Amino acid sequence: MPRPTPRSAVLALALLVPAPSLAGWWALYLSPGAAGQIVFALLKVWVLALPAVWTVLVDRERLRIPPLRREGFGAALTFSALAGAGILGFYFLVGRRIVDLDFQWVDNDWKSNPLSWSRRRQDAGTSGSDAGDTRTQRSPDPQWQTDSDRIAATKNTARN
Repeated sequence: MPRPTPRSAVLALALLVPAPSLAGWWALYLSPGAAGQIVFALLKVWVLALPAVWTVLVDRERLRIPPLRREGFGAALTFSALAGAGILGFYFLVGRRIVDLDFQWVDNDWKSNPLSWSRRRQDAGTSGSDAGDTRTQRSPDPQWQTDSDRIAATKNTARN
């Protein structure tokens, strides 16, 4: 079994690393719509398939599932718990102010019906409600910041 060379490792990374960014760029900017979504999906398949194809064709190794060993589980569980706690901690300290979720449990509403969101959140966006949102009613007509935004949106709507 030949060992991978640094040159082949660099080539593998060069083929793999730009694919997710290219997929997003292609689908959002270069070709929004069905064609962009197809290219996006193909590049996502590329990201998932390339390591397996590379292992078989370039490294000339068989695909296999390595045996599980106990010594790695403690570290994995510890890291997962710390990462999860960090994510939740960041969300509750900072994220709630910068992330607008579709629902929010307020007061003790969740105790009577845990799967529903609050009445106050449903009223958000209406002036004078107790949701804390003081914006005026939203218009169904889009408002564009620049003429080029309006033209681009019109082209995208005509394409779809």
